[in-house]
Amino acid sequence: MTQELWQRLHTAEGDQKLEVAHDLLAVAPQHQICWLFEWLAGAVLNKKNAAVPKEGSQLLCDVLDALPESYPLHSHVSWLLALPLREPSVAPALLERLLKRPPLAFHPSVEQAMAIFQKMSLSECAVRLLLRALESAAPKKAFRAVLDALPVFAGSGEDKNDSQNEEALVALVALLVLPQQLPGFEVLANNWEAASERAAGAEVYQAQLFSCLTKMMAEEKSRRGCCRLLVTFFAALVKAFGRHRAKEQVRQEQREKHLEEKKSPTAVEFLVFVQLWNLLKPWIKADSDAAVESLQRLWQMVRSHSLYRPREDQKGLQSKTLGACCGVLLKRLETSEQSTAEWACLEEMLQLDVAPFESRLQRFWSLLLGPHGASTGAARLGAKLLWTYAQLADLSSCLEALNDATSSQQGGAGSPLLAAPEFVQGLEDAARQLTALGQITGTWKMLLKSLKLQLEGPQGPPGPPSSAALLQPVLAGLAPNELCLQPMRDLFHETYDLLMGIQPWPASMDGLLLALCTLGRKLTSWELPSLLSAASSTCERSREGLERLVRSSHPEAAMHCLRAQRDALEKVEAQEVVTAAIQQVERDFSGSGSSIGSMGSSSRRVAMLTALAGAAPGRKRKGSVSELERLCALLLPEDGGQDLALLFSETETLLESKELCAALMRRLKAQLEELTSEPKVKRRRKSAAERGPLLARLRVLQRVVVSRVPVDRGQLLLLLRRAANTTEAAVAEAALMCLAELLRSHAGALEDSFLQDLEDDLRGRAALPVSEDMARALGLCSKALRRSAQGKVKKQSLAQFIAALLGQELGAAAPAAWRTPTPLALLRGAPAPPELPRVLAFLEAGGLTKLEGVLALQMSDDFREDGAPDLHVATVAAAQLLQLLGKEVQLQMSEELSWISYLPDVLRWMKENPGPHLQPLITVLGKQLEGLCKGEGRPVPDKELMDLLMAWAEQNQEENEAHDSFACLELWAKRSDCSAEFLERLSLRICSLPSEEASLRPLGSALARLVRGMRSSSSAALVAAQRLLGAAEDATRPSLLLCAADLLLALFAHASGSTRSSGRGLRRDRRHPQLSQLESLLLSCACESARKAPG
Repeated sequence: MTQELWQRLHTAEGDQKLEVAHDLLAVAPQHQICWLFEWLAGAVLNKKNAAVPKEGSQLLCDVLDALPESYPLHSHVSWLLALPLREPSVAPALLERLLKRPPLAFHPSVEQAMAIFQKMSLSECAVRLLLRALESAAPKKAFRAVLDALPVFAGSGEDKNDSQNEEALVALVALLVLPQQLPGFEVLANNWEAASERAAGAEVYQAQLFSCLTKMMAEEKSRRGCCRLLVTFFAALVKAFGRHRAKEQVRQEQREKHLEEKKSPTAVEFLVFVQLWNLLKPWIKADSDAAVESLQRLWQMVRSHSLYRPREDQKGLQSKTLGACCGVLLKRLETSEQSTAEWACLEEMLQLDVAPFESRLQRFWSLLLGPHGASTGAARLGAKLLWTYAQLADLSSCLEALNDATSSQQGGAGSPLLAAPEFVQGLEDAARQLTALGQITGTWKMLLKSLKLQLEGPQGPPGPPSSAALLQPVLAGLAPNELCLQPMRDLFHETYDLLMGIQPWPASMDGLLLALCTLGRKLTSWELPSLLSAASSTCERSREGLERLVRSSHPEAAMHCLRAQRDALEKVEAQEVVTAAIQQVERDFSGSGSSIGSMGSSSRRVAMLTALAGAAPGRKRKGSVSELERLCALLLPEDGGQDLALLFSETETLLESKELCAALMRRLKAQLEELTSEPKVKRRRKSAAERGPLLARLRVLQRVVVSRVPVDRGQLLLLLRRAANTTEAAVAEAALMCLAELLRSHAGALEDSFLQDLEDDLRGRAALPVSEDMARALGLCSKALRRSAQGKVKKQSLAQFIAALLGQELGAAAPAAWRTPTPLALLRGAPAPPELPRVLAFLEAGGLTKLEGVLALQMSDDFREDGAPDLHVATVAAAQLLQLLGKEVQLQMSEELSWISYLPDVLRWMKENPGPHLQPLITVLGKQLEGLCKGEGRPVPDKELMDLLMAWAEQNQEENEAHDSFACLELWAKRSDCSAEFLERLSLRICSLPSEEASLRPLGSALARLVRGMRSSSSAALVAAQRLLGAAEDATRPSLLLCAADLLLALFAHASGSTRSSGRGLRRDRRHPQLSQLESLLLSCACESARKAPG
């Protein structure tokens, strides 16, 4: 038939030739496809000016798909790359197929690729074609070609600057810093440092890069793109020189000394940075935000790579550059509109050196106190400046400059900087670093003196004085020590006298008073207890200040100190403070109708403290019992109110007091008896107002039982049984949860008759329509019943529970029968059984792991499948069914098969349908495979398990980084004798796959975990590691490189372990034969990791 088609091909004319060629392509063997390609090249397409028919271009693409990869195309490259220039519509499909071929079979010249790149601009295939052409070009030619292509990227604009083009730009810029290009940059650096210029014609060609960047910066349309390009180039240059130095470290000592003599005194990278700074400086002055952002990222790389080393710079070039940048940015902030980039850039520079900021400190604070001081960047810079001076033990001078700037600037006291949370927290952290007496007292005295002057001066803007705003976080951050107690006490009294003399008292000074009283409490903690010595004046004044704050309109301000007093209420100081809090609560209740819901948040906090005060052990005051009862009435009102927010939010804290807990339980039990009484339960339907109080109190009871508070279980269990039989699902669910907790805490102490009656009630509840949450509550009760019955619950009882959930009536026979689709049928669109989620919830909550004799499944594929199933719903249902099958349920089939026989079909479906929807299946299958590899459940033959593990490793795991999917391999390798065979099989599979990250990465991770669990490895694993490392060098993401590093480390551990076990002092030629090779591969992996490191 093929011979007849060949004859028709040579006799056909016009469009008939293409039709016959299509027919021939469908049936021709592989060697004849090469003939067909040659015929197509000579008879149809290899014509310079003739138009290419659409059918001919499509036929060419089909022929290229079928053509062997190794078939050389060198003689056809010219006309193949001429087609995209003549017919742009053909270009994407044709270039995509050409680029799939290996470089030895298809390699264009630089000129051919550049012509298409300029024609097609930033299309993906044109960029890839140019990169392939530049791979084997001469260094100088490749360098100049990249310079010709850079303006296209710079002028593309932000709308085209997607991640794909960004990756292409990174790959293109990497060609500028190849190892053979680095000596030219070193020559340039030496010339820049020596301030000398070469004669015309003798200059290294790498200098053309900076001329090209200067031209692009001068053009407005490409300036923003060029700023981004500077950052990309500098990042690539830093990485390249880092790799170069890492490789030089393993050279011979003589070679290293020779290189040290040639090396520039200043790092080449910083000298290049200076040139880039000179390019950006004019445009930073001209108000270009993009230039400032690029400068910030450049300084960030200088800092992260430790390129700023002024002590090694004899000429001071680095410090001069930093100072110049600081001055330019400061002038820009003073004269133009501020942005986030300037503050971020200054913060990066501050982390390098504080010297440029010292001479400009007053100007910086004036800027930060301006209208833009509330921005996050300005507040962070101010906080960082304070922290830096605190580390230098000179915080007082920095604060003095800030205080002077605030005093001299009109409206400085109301500056948004002083109220910014980042700045206030930064000042508090800086004050916490002060430890020397002179630093603490000097800072405090300076701010206190300024506060006195501001209080005595004319009235300023609303709010606290600027000195008070600075003194408050300083006092909050100070930490007293034994060397500075007395001077701090003196300053405490001086400050307290000053604040108490302010009349009338402004509410804006509450924060400063609270910070001062908190510091007074810290100072008091250094004194002897009140039983051994009289309370000091510092203690008395701290108590007076706290009492004043509690009595004010903001009682929450003293909450932290009040909570610290709850364990020492017998002291007069704490008792007076709590008395003030009680009076505040009574005023709030009397004015707002005695409802917790109508109280403010501050009153709720004080009410919680009041409850602790009335119920705390120790010396009781007259009337404490009635006060306790009144507090319980506030927490659990009798009028049916549903707002128990205070009781819910502070349950654990309130239950710390035994007396309060007992009183609450008595009141709660009485309310439950009233709400579950027979007349109310027999009503056909309750309103929401009637259901709410019972539900709220059941939830309170659940928290009490969980907290292991002793309760009277007898009557309480009867009340809960009564509440669990109501028709309201929410009430019954809450009652069941309380029952489960109560049964678990009193296991073995209940009568058999009570347990049997309760089990009948629960089974009757399960027969009603239940939700997933209700099924979970029934499972918890079932688990608690099994523990209370001490193993007397039989499989028949469990089968009756499950039958009730399935809506079936189970007689004396067990197990319960259930017909379900297979997991593959669910994945293909079969409807999931509606009972599956609640049955699984019941089993999980009940802790049931082995269901043999309890549940029997009849699985079938005879279910109607939906046309377009929801993949997420289908995978969730299949995962739930597999989770149920893993509990050793009994399968009713024609032949005896295990549930494991369904796994290969599921894994095959997962490989054919990758995506994030597989996450439920991956999680369930990972746990089940771990159990099989540990030997849990029924034994599985090693051959069958190996096939499962291979399928598990081959399915795409790229979306599942959080779960350790291959831990099962390590477990299996520790106990199986077939692990060596599986290692060979997995290694051969890695070496036979193409260099694609998506297919190699999961197999490499699986092999690494397998080797980690084995006692020895083989040479096949080493070959696979080399394969992974080679593919990682071409990959764009570091995941494949990390996978190769993990495998190499596991192999190195095996090789070095066998060497150590053989004894010490081995000669180099007697070590493990793979150890030297592994050391070399690990070094290569480290270099590649440094090259791909971000930033």
